[in-house]
Amino acid sequence: MSNLLPFLDETVLPPLTKKCIKCGQEKTLDNYGYRSRDKFGNPGEQRNDCKDCIYKESKIRDDLRKMYPPPAGDYKCPGCLKTSKDIMENRHSHYKVMKSAFVLDHNHETGKFNGWLCDNCNYACGRANDDPEILRRLANYKEKMNKNERYI
Repeated sequence: MSNLLPFLDETVLPPLTKKCIKCGQEKTLDNYGYRSRDKFGNPGEQRNDCKDCIYKESKIRDDLRKMYPPPAGDYKCPGCLKTSKDIMENRHSHYKVMKSAFVLDHNHETGKFNGWLCDNCNYACGRANDDPEILRRLANYKEKMNKNERYI
């Protein structure tokens, strides 16, 4: 066989790698988990942050949850002003296992606790890179659109 395919004989391919978006280190693909699985149980999209960084983030969140327990009672999300009851009654089926209506909001660079938001508001802040200027511009844009003004 080695005469027929000499290029396969004892050739070791280098492992596939990619760069973690959090720590910037180049690591082999087995250091990255998967976001989800498809309906057949096959791995879905591979994450862009390595398992080490995910563990560190998880540890920070767990420590903050111990220091700042989720709000109780009539607390309202500072973004949408919904109560825990409002959020839990209107959640999607994949959120049925939520322990709390609110998620921990923290500074990803410093690890400092910011407060508690509903998942939708936390997601919106994250998609805007937690940048108040982006959120203000978006609010201004939406106000203009609600007045039926063209935004140019």
